[in-house]
This record gives sequence, structure tokens and C-alpha cells, in this order.
Amino acid sequence: MFVPTANPVREPPIIVVNTVLSLLALNYPANKLACYVSDDGCSPLTYFSLKETSKFAKIWVPFCKKYNVRVRAPFRYFLNPLDEPYDPEFSKDWKMTKEEYEKLRRKVEDSTRDSYLLDADDELTTFSNAKPNNHSTIVKVVWENKGGVGDEKEVPHLVYISREKRPDFKVHKLCSA
Repeated sequence: MFVPTANPVREPPIIVVNTVLSLLALNYPANKLACYVSDDGCSPLTYFSLKETSKFAKIWVPFCKKYNVRVRAPFRYFLNPLDEPYDPEFSKDWKMTKEEYEKLRRKVEDSTRDSYLLDADDELTTFSNAKPNNHSTIVKVVWENKGGVGDEKEVPHLVYISREKRPDFKVHKLCSA
């Protein structure tokens, strides 16, 4: 699965996060899936958001598979409150998962307004000299599925890619072209 993105201002990271989470939670064996996020903007914000996404995915993916969730984008799934009386275990898991999603959402949105979260992350030094139109190729494995058995608790591979760009080298202007 391939998710292209180019500009964290026009495509807010929380939208990319929800897209990635919905793909990671597909009803398909995790050991046979991988999600590649191609970032033409070479944004440390996008990479940071994906790192945080991988942590929440370890909660979200098993939740979706355990309860056969059909709407797999968390922002959509949690729009409506839990009204009806449900199984106590489901209600507990739902509330915990929603709380964790809200933490993720706040962290991603806070990082878009204030870069202190980005400055504290040592892994983002790769982006320190990178400019959107002048940088080397960056490939980072955000999450690697080492289990390889495809059970319901596994999360597929998640990989961040930003292809090389140089001012004197013409590239296609389409994202991920």
C-alpha cells in the first residue's frame, strides 16, 4: 500500500495518520502487507507523526480485528459516542482506544503548532539539513513486523520514504511520480 503526501500544510499530518491507520488495520494478514508513505515534502513533521502512529497502531489494529470494526479510520470511528449498552469488555477497550487516539491526535496537532516535540527527537537529525527541494533520499523503517505469522495482534510494516531532490535536477512535479 502506498500513501503519497507532499505538503504538511495542505495535507495535515493527522489526515495522513488516519489514512495510514485505516490501511494498517485492513482485514488481511499483517505479514503480507506493508504501508509505504512517500513524502515529497521531506517533512520531519510527517515522519514524527508516523512514528507516533506506529505506537497507536499496536492498539488500533488488534482492536479493529478483535471487534470486526468496519470504519477503520479512527477519526471517523470515534465521531459518535458509545451510546448503547455493549459488552463490558468492548466498552472498556473502546474507551481506552479512544483515549489513546485522542493522545495521538493532540500530540500530532501540537507538533504542527510548536516544534519543541520535533526538536526533542534525536531521530529527526536526518532532516536537519534537508530542504523540500534539496535533500538526499531518506528511507526509514518506522515499524517492522518481525512476527511474520499474520495473527490478529500484528501490525504491518510501515516505511517512510522521501526521494532525492536537487535544484539542478528536474523531477516530475506529481507527488510520488
